[in-house]
Amino acid sequence: MYQFFVDHTFEIGDTISLDKAQEHHAKNVVRLNNEIVRIVSNGIGYYGKGYVKDNQFYIDILEKDSLIRELPYQITLAIALIRREKMELILQKATELGVHTIIPFISSRCVVQEKKEKGDKLMERWNRIVQESCAQCKRDKIPTISSIQKIEDLYSLSYENKYIANSDLDNPSPLFQSVLHKGDSMIVIGPEGGFSFNEIEHFKENGFTSVSFGNRILRAETAAIYAMSLLSSYLDEVGK
Repeated sequence: MYQFFVDHTFEIGDTISLDKAQEHHAKNVVRLNNEIVRIVSNGIGYYGKGYVKDNQFYIDILEKDSLIRELPYQITLAIALIRREKMELILQKATELGVHTIIPFISSRCVVQEKKEKGDKLMERWNRIVQESCAQCKRDKIPTISSIQKIEDLYSLSYENKYIANSDLDNPSPLFQSVLHKGDSMIVIGPEGGFSFNEIEHFKENGFTSVSFGNRILRAETAAIYAMSLLSSYLDEVGK
């Protein structure tokens, strides 16, 4: 079943149209006609019948989707800049796992650096990836991607639960799953080279809990997906 996001309101029984890009995709790419589709407006999902009439694509709104598809608490994933294909994988999978906000940032050991002249195109691409992922997994809300931040901007952010992934195996932190709590949560994942000692200390001084993902060093993209899996699974369970 295909899903489309619209930015206008409607009622059950209404007939709506899509923007040009989505209409082209529905009519000419996947060639939908007389099929049930899912439509999301203002975070609420509906089912409708999509069809082509007079060479235009329309949707008759049939009923509201009663299933709650978002997590009961918000997750913010702060991820240090890493190589393009790995960053895009994180955006896709974190979206599928229910992330609410994604904060890309630069730390001292980032191999990838921000290129301001490409900033707008980069954000456009990132936002397209998360929107397509939302449509694929039938989410009701599209995650927010912030502008690229400096690591210092993260220290003072306020959340009910704040976690920093620490890969130091010589001085291991408690396992992530052993310190989880319900509530809006933030998890910070470093770059390929990890965090410096001073960066970890600054996070801890500002109320972040240092956590471990086990006795193996994970790649940044693996760590982000693993953390999102544990946290979203936990919050789904405690929120019931």
